[in-house]
Amino acid sequence: MTFANSKQGWQVIEEKLSQLDAAPGQIVIGMEATSRSHENLYHELEQRGYQMRLLHPGQTHHFHQQRGLRAKTDRLDAMTIARTLR
Repeated sequence: MTFANSKQGWQVIEEKLSQLDAAPGQIVIGMEATSRSHENLYHELEQRGYQMRLLHPGQTHHFHQQRGLRAKTDRLDAMTIARTLR
């Protein structure tokens, strides 16, 4: 899923999260600390009560390699982050 890095774009994320059958405090969201584009969304979701986990890209890359994955796509990165959080 793609969305703009703006308040309007974040509404897409908030709508998807609101469809889950769980309170914000029960939901863990992980994201890589890449440049500064994550910071505002991270703090917005944190203020709404979501459990936020910020991952170092090198750590995510290491887990990716451990699984024997060679390709690097957004989908594979998302799956690696999800497995790391789990």
